[in-house]
Amino acid sequence: TTYGQEILNNSSFGLLTNPPSKSMYLEHDACKISIRAFHEGLYNSVDHKMNTALLNSGIGTSTLLADSITLHLKANTSPYQTIYSKKLAWQANGWMDDWLPLGITGTNSFYALYHRNGLETWSSSAQQVRTTLRYDFTSNANKAMGNNQIYLENNVYDMYSGDVNQDDVIDVFD
Repeated sequence: TTYGQEILNNSSFGLLTNPPSKSMYLEHDACKISIRAFHEGLYNSVDHKMNTALLNSGIGTSTLLADSITLHLKANTSPYQTIYSKKLAWQANGWMDDWLPLGITGTNSFYALYHRNGLETWSSSAQQVRTTLRYDFTSNANKAMGNNQIYLENNVYDMYSGDVNQDDVIDVFD
């Protein structure tokens, strides 16, 4: 409708055209995100995907869902404040697909992945959040800041596992 177009496209207050008025809660058709990463402890080199940790723990019935992971979008300047955070379903094939709010499009952010027993892993550089976003950590060690991934097989790189106490170090206390 004309009214709907005005709400979305008005140069003074439109949700799509005026960044200050973009809602952090407007997610439908906002920013489609697809990020791929593997977890060293869950990766199965026979199937070339992750084992279903949730199903093996008696949670759910999906053979496609490996686990959950939390994505933080971090500001690209120190002190790297969290701009947005969301828990995502982590598919066995490594992909996490979800929607992010319209209000964060246009920002330059690092993608930081947090898993309950994985070493925190960040994208190697800040990326501009657009309406469609795709980032693949698995294709090369240099996709993670500081090449902070382990090579497993056939050009597959994974997040390190074993940081059970989440102190950013894998040691005997884990």
